[in-house]
Amino acid sequence: MTVSVAEKALRLLQISVADITGRESHVADALSAALNSGSAIDLIFAQQRFDNLDPYTRKRIKGRAINEAHSFSVH
Repeated sequence: MTVSVAEKALRLLQISVADITGRESHVADALSAALNSGSAIDLIFAQQRFDNLDPYTRKRIKGRAINEAHSFSVH
């Protein structure tokens, strides 16, 4: 089974969120659920959770994701 670019990007975000907020955070849990189910509803819920993070935390997640992307093949 081929993993889509969108799934790889979501996995990268999930890894970055877990590293910054903790693996048991509500955002990391929501992203894991969206990845596991593939449900649009779960994805919307995860996006809402992420959007509720404070700007500083989102900036830290962005930096972590950029660093992780250098070692994470998207193609």
